[in-house]
Formats: sequence, C-alpha cells, structure tokens
Amino acid sequence: MNDLMARVGYLFLHWGFLEDRLRSQQRDLSALHAIPGAQEARRIRNLIAHAIVRAVADPTEGAAPHLVCRPTDETEEVRITYEELGDAIAVLEFTRFNIKL
Repeated sequence: MNDLMARVGYLFLHWGFLEDRLRSQQRDLSALHAIPGAQEARRIRNLIAHAIVRAVADPTEGAAPHLVCRPTDETEEVRITYEELGDAIAVLEFTRFNIKL
C-alpha cells in the first residue's frame, strides 16, 4: 500500500510542477493537447482527485495494486493500476523537462 500511495503522491507533485511551468509561461492546460499521453495523464489525475473510492494493494486478493474511482458521470467504476500511475508520472515528468510548451 505504501508504494501505491507514494505513486499517487508523485503523480500530484509532477502535475503541480507542470501546472506551475505552464503558468510561468502564461499558458493554460489546453497546451497539453498536442503532447502524446498528456491527456491520459490528466484524466488519471482528475479521476484520483475527484472520484477515488478505494485503494487495493492486498497481495492475497490476487489483483495488482490499483485505485478504484467512481466518476459522477459514469455508472461503472474505473480502475487505475499501479503501472498506469507510473506511465502517467513518466509522461508528466518528460513533458515538464523536455518539451517546449
């Protein structure tokens, strides 16, 4: 569970750093539309920020660590895996350091 919680924290830190970079360049989040993977990272961030209902990291359960979110505009729950969190973090980190926005 600690590793899963840490990844959630990393995601929010990297998102905040990217937002700060955009603000410093007087740009908004629409600048992310042209960056591969950035919209998915944004979707994951928004789900966690606004719709998380539980975290699962019990090895006896047989499932990989993941978060479960229930968006208000959808009837089904959305699962965000540990790996998806890592992918989103990588996109945000790469974008912040390597892409000219």
